[in-house]
Order: sequence, then structure tokens, then C-alpha cells
Amino acid sequence: MFRNTTPQTQMTSSPFRFSVTPEDLAQHPTSSALVNELRPAAIVPGSEFRDAYSLGGDKCRDIHGDLPYGMFVVKHCSLRGHAGIIFTSTGAPLLEQNAGLLTNDGLLKALANTSACPPNVDTPTTAHLLSLVSTCTDCFWHWMMDSLPKAFLAEQSGYTGAYLLPAHIPETIGFDSMALLGVSRSRLIVHNNAEHTASNLYIPTYFSGFNAHHNTSFMRAFRSQILSRLPPGSSSENRIYVARKPEAKHRRVANHPDVETALHQRGFTTIYFEDLSLNEQISTAANAAIMIAPHGSGMTHSLFMKDRSSIIELFPYKRQASCDCYENIAVIPDHHYRSLESTRDCGSDIQVDIGSLAAILQNVPT
Repeated sequence: MFRNTTPQTQMTSSPFRFSVTPEDLAQHPTSSALVNELRPAAIVPGSEFRDAYSLGGDKCRDIHGDLPYGMFVVKHCSLRGHAGIIFTSTGAPLLEQNAGLLTNDGLLKALANTSACPPNVDTPTTAHLLSLVSTCTDCFWHWMMDSLPKAFLAEQSGYTGAYLLPAHIPETIGFDSMALLGVSRSRLIVHNNAEHTASNLYIPTYFSGFNAHHNTSFMRAFRSQILSRLPPGSSSENRIYVARKPEAKHRRVANHPDVETALHQRGFTTIYFEDLSLNEQISTAANAAIMIAPHGSGMTHSLFMKDRSSIIELFPYKRQASCDCYENIAVIPDHHYRSLESTRDCGSDIQVDIGSLAAILQNVPT
């Protein structure tokens, strides 16, 4: 279901041109077989997607190679269970949409549990549906960096159908973020962990936020779209310290009072994103020139800071080497990125060396 429009970016040229029957797809229970079989016809190139089908690791990239963006249109399917796993009308599962998690035991268990559930014949059918549900969309970072870019590209390509949103994302986050893409509330269906059926199910090529820095032109267009629809904000704080409240479960700054005092002396304002709406969070980041924050979802908003801003990421003890997602995001707006690791093992919390933090601040652009 597409309107006749000219895409607003040069990243795509109406990629939704191929449809396949559920019976065709049911012959390929794994994503790699599906892609190898349908690649010549089903995948329509986007101009700048270098690694759009990457599953996040070198082994998977070796399997799939560099696969451009595309879209499958599958007829008469249902989505069931927490992960929104796709089933054909004959009850065969399709895993293409969940390709990034094929090695995840949780997904396999979800598939087994969902397969045992009989289809609900009374479920209303949506004519045109694009699912943004997966086993990882309960995380804000994955929602903003994996799912929302898919919706952005669909909108740019003229899609006018409905979207299925994950239930684990607060409705205010889901609705507000889709509104920033120009999607009205009437086109949004919240997944209730039951069953949804569609006459035409649109399945995007898997897009990983972990590789978004390989697709900088597209991600900058995504960023511009979000910022262009952002309501006027009142935040004018130039330097922000994104803190976590004591009741947070992970990655709190163990010596927060001392860090906060030192940063206030350097003109920083303490921000608790959980107290702000999504629009206020993005607006606060967009007006900041320097952000200091613990590793976590709050740093997703660094994408929306002005070009060549400065970000300092605070890591738990011996965690820095395994977590480069925000360093990679910094490539997109050409940010100045620095990091600081906890000086001792505090579990998932962080002990900040204030002297080291001060030394970093002396050398970051403002």
C-alpha cells in the first residue's frame, strides 16, 4: 500500500516491488537459505546500504555478505507471541524478520512456545501491516536504532499501511517517535502478545543499529527528519551530565555527588532523561554541545546533537572493550568521542575518577 510520492532522500528508489507467497517462503525455514534463494529477485538495492543485512558479527556477515535494503511482501500471514514470529496460513514459521537473532536461545524457545499455540480464527485481519516487533525491541536503543529507521525508510518510500508496535515499549515512546516520522496514531497497532493477521505483511530487510555508522547518509537523513518535526523546546543547556537515579538497576555512578559537584563547577547541568518526555529528551540533546553519560540507552540521543559535538561515555569496570555502539554512533554526526572506565569493580555501577574526567574535559572542543 503505497502513495505516489518522490522519496525525500536519495537512499531509496521505491524498494517495495517484489511479492512472494507464504508457500515460497515456507520452503526456506532459515534466513540464510531464504536470502540465498530469493536474493536476485526479492532484494531491490538502496544506493548507500553497505551492510544492511548484517546480523551484528563477522561470522554472519561472511554468510550474508553486503545485502542492500529491500522488502518482502508476504500474503496472508499471522504474527504470534511476544516476539511477533510470522506464520504462514499453513502454520509454517518464517524467521526472516528475526534474522538478527537466529542464534539466540530465547528466540528458539519463543518459536517453540509460539508454534504450539493454535491460530485464532477470530483474529481481525489488517490489509497492510509492517511489523516493528522483535525479541529485542524492549530496549530503547534497539527501538530507536533498529526499528525506527525501518519505519523511516518505509515512509520515505511511500508506505501508507499500518505498523505493529511492540508492547514492551511505553506507548508514549512508540507513539511520539512514530509521530516524529509523520505517522499518525490511527496507523499504529500495539502488539498485545496475542495474534495479528495481515492480508499483506511487509517484512523489511534486517537493519542493525550496530552497523548504522556504515550507512551515514541514510542515518543523517533519519536524524534530520526527527529534528525537523521536533516541537520547539525550552532547553538551552550547553553542557549536560545525564545521570541515573538511585533506584536505577544498572550503571549508576557510584560517586555521583562528587561527580555532580565537579561538573557543576564546570558549567554542567544534571539531566534525568526518565523525567522528560521523548521530545524533551531529544530537544535537550539537540541543544547540548557536550554530553557526559553512563553507557546505556540515554546515550542514544547523542545522535541528535549538533555535528561535531563532544560526548564522554562512562563505562563499568572492564566493559569498554565490548561496547562500541555509541562510539560508532558518534561517527554519523562526526562527534568528538571520549570514554572513561570505572576505576574499580562496582558490578554494573561506575566509579568515576574525577581527575581523569577533568583532564578529558580540558581537551574536548566546546
